[in-house]
Amino acid sequence: MASIAAAPTTPTVNRQLSSLNSLYIQWTEGTPGDIQIDGYKLYMIEMSTGIVSLKYDGSNNEKILGYLVQNLVQGASYSFYVQAVNFNGISLQSNQSQFEVCLPPKNMDSPYFISSTKTSITIGWTKPDDMGGCVIQSYSILMQDMTAGGSFVEVDAALVQNKPSLTSYTVNGLTNIGGFYQFKI
Repeated sequence: MASIAAAPTTPTVNRQLSSLNSLYIQWTEGTPGDIQIDGYKLYMIEMSTGIVSLKYDGSNNEKILGYLVQNLVQGASYSFYVQAVNFNGISLQSNQSQFEVCLPPKNMDSPYFISSTKTSITIGWTKPDDMGGCVIQSYSILMQDMTAGGSFVEVDAALVQNKPSLTSYTVNGLTNIGGFYQFKI
């Protein structure tokens, strides 16, 4: 007897195709097992109520690997999982992923200079004018050594991320004494 398909991958969100009241949820093909996958089912859990609902039934369309879930509440959290369907039944569910309905922040002012030493620089920034419908959860600091050339690289990610109240930071270990550095937040 042939087996059911393996659980699909954990769903992700495509923010470019989402809005302030919708999320575009996507996944990659699951492993079919002994027979091909016929399609997928996408489920949503409203985190505020725990209500589970089927949002997309693509049981007979294996080529569809994403779906725009609409009429969501801005700033609310939702969890999603996917199941694959074949002739023998429905797979186990994928791992769940949780997303808030919002867009990336916009209108972020450039960071400003606070102070420096020979091997460090302290920069500051203000919160963006438009936070995209959700609260800021984290910042990323990108730095480019203008004297040496090259591209922007993320600075001290583990020390900066998940600190929403952070509005200044000292970058240490600069080696281009007298050089010019450009920063983005």
